[in-house]
Amino acid sequence: MKVIFLKSVAGVANVDEVKEVADGYARNFLIPRGVVVKATPELIAEVEARKTQRETELGAKREQYLKQAEELNDQTIELTAKANEKGALFAAIDPQEIAKEITAQLGVEILSDQIVLENPIKDLGEHEVKVIFLKDITAVAKVRVSEEVKKK
Repeated sequence: MKVIFLKSVAGVANVDEVKEVADGYARNFLIPRGVVVKATPELIAEVEARKTQRETELGAKREQYLKQAEELNDQTIELTAKANEKGALFAAIDPQEIAKEITAQLGVEILSDQIVLENPIKDLGEHEVKVIFLKDITAVAKVRVSEEVKKK
């Protein structure tokens, strides 16, 4: 049976893929769970139109991402946090905080799920942060964490 996937199924297909699957698999598993619909010529045409539109949007975004990655590469973002006398932070710096500071300090809009930390930031000093815009467009920035000034 030829079906159109409405949701991604690991190892089987991604969203908007048109595939031939076993009739029983489609009728008994995929269709009842709302994962696929039976492919008709009209639905296939809609899927193709959506794919074309997505590719066009991705081309425009690609240029924007390249520009943002260039702006972000080798930049240093300054953060302050509370730390003990040994330099260990009381709370780890999370990707949401880093994304907010990148936007505030550099004017580059990014989402927290684009930030990849090799290790959690739990101490003072400089740390490298990788930002993934697309699979092939990445930037590496530095985050410098200094101790928050204590008020007396």
